[in-house]
Amino acid sequence: MPTDREIDDILKSLDKISKGELPVDPEAPEPEGIPAEPCASAGHDGHLSPADATRLESELAFRFIKPQPEEEPEEEEDLPRKKGFFRPITILAVVAIIVLAAAAGVYFVWHSLIGGLSASDVSLVPISMATAAPTVRVTIPEGYSVDQIAALLDKNGVCSADSFYRAVQYGDFPDYPFVAQIDMTGRAYRLEGYLFPDTYDFYMNISGQQAVTKLLANFQSRTAALRGRIAASGLTLDQTVILASVIQREVIGTSDMAGVSRVLLNRLENPGEYPKLQCDSTGKYVSEFNAGNGVAVIAPENYNTYQCSGLPAGAIGNPGLEALTAAVSPSEDPAVAGCYYFATDSDGVAHFSKTYAEHVAVCKKYGIGIYA
Repeated sequence: MPTDREIDDILKSLDKISKGELPVDPEAPEPEGIPAEPCASAGHDGHLSPADATRLESELAFRFIKPQPEEEPEEEEDLPRKKGFFRPITILAVVAIIVLAAAAGVYFVWHSLIGGLSASDVSLVPISMATAAPTVRVTIPEGYSVDQIAALLDKNGVCSADSFYRAVQYGDFPDYPFVAQIDMTGRAYRLEGYLFPDTYDFYMNISGQQAVTKLLANFQSRTAALRGRIAASGLTLDQTVILASVIQREVIGTSDMAGVSRVLLNRLENPGEYPKLQCDSTGKYVSEFNAGNGVAVIAPENYNTYQCSGLPAGAIGNPGLEALTAAVSPSEDPAVAGCYYFATDSDGVAHFSKTYAEHVAVCKKYGIGIYA
């Protein structure tokens, strides 16, 4: 068995190795004080006997873990640098924590990954759930209403329609200031217009709050570049969203959106002569509204633009980026600039007119509008 002095030499060598001051390759010279020949209690092959190995191992462990009483206490800030044993102990502690966490079956998962919540909200979710939770890809078409989205998410197992409705109407979304600025006067669904249409990957069986948060986060991100133009247009964000929702529902494609925007804005800017927008899509929204939603009711006179003046009280769907852009970037085409009427034919082409007489003639020619 090595003597105390030999053990001290071994410890000094190990300390140097831990600090990178001593090579550990097989060709490196042996530390001073350790005899090259086998010690007296070694076997015939030069290795320690099992009993001596056990004693040496115990002594090394004791020396590494328990400081010798005769040593002078060192400054705390010097210990990590001067004592090599802090490294293996730290590593062992980290490994132990990881193993215990795995054994406990917990895993940190951002809520934003499972439902779109803000990054400041963190949950503990079982590892099995975090790694194996089923997902589903859902495409929300441009112009879809709250009712249509609720049914779509429910059908695909994302969240229940009831949970979605409650989140739309009553959910708390402090990370999205625009929600608090929505004017609820005469409005049916609070968040109609702000549930950005797009393709999403959802975890299944989440709450309506999580699903709605994901849609609001996308709305905020996708419309960020438009905020300057919205401010310059003289419209509020909510007015822009409502106008865009009407534009979205009034045309089939995107090519006529800027023209329709120009006509609607011309009317809004001349309320004395054109107090009502008279868009068929608003009356259709009222007729299709799900009265059994359990959270909101709709007053036709607040939405049907043949009855109400100006914009409806709320959006009539959730517009895409093109419609939102058109709302603040109306057509500058001279052929459309002075128009106050439009009608869309069966091919989805919009026809613009400056006077009511021209509008009637167009409708008669194509069998649309009042001649449909």
